[in-house]
Amino acid sequence: MPAQLLKSLALFGREVVQNPGPMGAAFPSSPALARKMASLAHDVDGFSGYVVELGAGTGAITAAILEAKVPEERLIALERSPTLAKALQDRFPKLRVLTGDACDLNRLLRLHFGGTIPKISAVLSSLPLRSIPCRKVARLILEVRRLLADGGVLVQYTYAVHRRTRFPECFERTGASVVWMNIPPARVERFTVRPARA
Repeated sequence: MPAQLLKSLALFGREVVQNPGPMGAAFPSSPALARKMASLAHDVDGFSGYVVELGAGTGAITAAILEAKVPEERLIALERSPTLAKALQDRFPKLRVLTGDACDLNRLLRLHFGGTIPKISAVLSSLPLRSIPCRKVARLILEVRRLLADGGVLVQYTYAVHRRTRFPECFERTGASVVWMNIPPARVERFTVRPARA
């Protein structure tokens, strides 16, 4: 087993034991799930803007996004756990790592960029939406919608492989796939922001 994978498993395991609620999973994302997440967002303007990853964890999906040719300095990883955020920064020195709650996404980005948020092409989320209170999910979706322009993409996965994720009508489902090579299997969905009606 590769050394990085062993290190990630150990770090993830410690975080699950110390703070199980926010983690939402007992295992980190598999390479197959990480690649699928990155591939579903990859055709968005060739990643002409920044990419935001929510719940970056130990960096499995982060690594896949970088392998999809997103420059490290144009990827922004948000992680709630200070321990995992520090590990991410150590693993990817050029990565923009923000520590905080995704419900404060726009505020955190404005602080990071000094007031004006640049163009965001895609948001990839590993947040456990089905175990988060509905009011927080609604706030999170609003934060993402405010961040993305028309045509922007949100990629989300869930362990409920036979149930579609429901988002507001401003998001159109434009892709979906089940990744069986993950523990547990996961359903990955891509949502594209619909143009505002005149």
